[in-house]
This record gives sequence, C-alpha cells and structure tokens, in this order.
Amino acid sequence: MSTKFIVIVLSAVVFFHFWHVSCQSRKKMIDNTQVSQRLEIDSNLDSVLFDFFINKIEKNHILSINATLINNYSNDTINFLSTSCYGPSPFVKFDTSKLNMIHDVNCNTDYPVIQELLPKGKHEFEIKFVFDPPIDSIWLGFDLILFRNNVTPDLNLSKEINRPANKQNILWTQKKKIAW
Repeated sequence: MSTKFIVIVLSAVVFFHFWHVSCQSRKKMIDNTQVSQRLEIDSNLDSVLFDFFINKIEKNHILSINATLINNYSNDTINFLSTSCYGPSPFVKFDTSKLNMIHDVNCNTDYPVIQELLPKGKHEFEIKFVFDPPIDSIWLGFDLILFRNNVTPDLNLSKEINRPANKQNILWTQKKKIAW
C-alpha cells in the first residue's frame, strides 16, 4: 500500500473519532441541562397571549383556524415547547366531544423542539378540525411549556402533551361564535 493511502485512511479514522466524541458530548450536555432548564411556572407566562380566528368552514365539516401566540408585554424572548412535525398544534386544548383535530401532514416520528417567541413578536400556525354539526361556537386553549433557553431537551413528547391538568399552563381564548 502507498504511504498516501495510509495517511488518508488514518486521517479519516481520526476525523470520525473526534466527530463521534463531539456528538456524544453534546447529547450528554442536553440530557444534563434538561431538568434545570424547564420552567413549570414563570413570570413570562402573563405576557403571552393566545388567540385565533376562523379562517374558513369547508363543506365536509372541516374548520380551518389560524392560531397565534403573542409575546405581548415581555422584553424577553420566550422559549416554548413545540414539535418537529406538527408544530405547536398538539398543545392546543379543545372540546373533544365536538371537535377532532386533523393534520395535513403525516409523520412517522415527531420530536420535541424549542421555538422562540421574540419580544413583541408572534407565532402563527394553522389548525384544522373535523366537527359534527350543529356547532355554534368554539373555545380553544394552549398549554404553554416554557424553557429557559432554546436547547432542545431530550424528553418524552407524548407525556408532555398528555401531562396532568395541575401541571399545565393553559392560555384560554374567549369563546368565538361560528358565523354560518
């Protein structure tokens, strides 16, 4: 074998070794900071508003809604839990006896991500529901899970979405009439 080939192979081995060690260190850092970075109740919660408007009602009983999280008063960036596939929609609370949330995308996996809500900023997202008539009004809430920074934690997304009511920070909207 030539010396040049041996040098290339050794360089590749050294590179992949350092890359592997670097990735493992980052994973450990995220795991170690997860617990200390979560905020159960925070003063920033009062500065975040949740609202929505009904975008359209389709003939096949599908309600399209534009929802908005607003960092209304804070001078700080708000970091909140969201998902890689469905965005913040899994954290929306609604009357499950009248509505069923549907998604335009279908994902095999959905990971937790931290989204930033800048000072005086807003985050808009669309939600779709299937409903059984008659329905004359809806009322939505958003379970806001805050974090100190934007490091994505390693946590069980399903447990976070379905955690007990006494652990939730729900921002409720006003009840809105549906104009037929």
